[in-house]
Amino acid sequence: GANIDYKWMKKLKASVGTSFAVLKYDYITGKEQTDVRSYFMKLSYNVTDFMKIYGDYQFEDDEFDTYDTFQIGTSLEF
Repeated sequence: GANIDYKWMKKLKASVGTSFAVLKYDYITGKEQTDVRSYFMKLSYNVTDFMKIYGDYQFEDDEFDTYDTFQIGTSLEF
């Protein structure tokens, strides 16, 4: 796979990338997926020195179907 990161003024970070897995296990369905190509975008913003807001999008394409996953969250680091 490949990943590119870019950081603006120590507060905002963006990432884009891709990966490929010959075999991937899906923990939700309990099934194995084969030939899985994934593309992703991530964005994070440091609100303070210890608080971060982030979001990401992932697109997966396997031999049976395609999947879109969105995540938004916050994290506190002490």
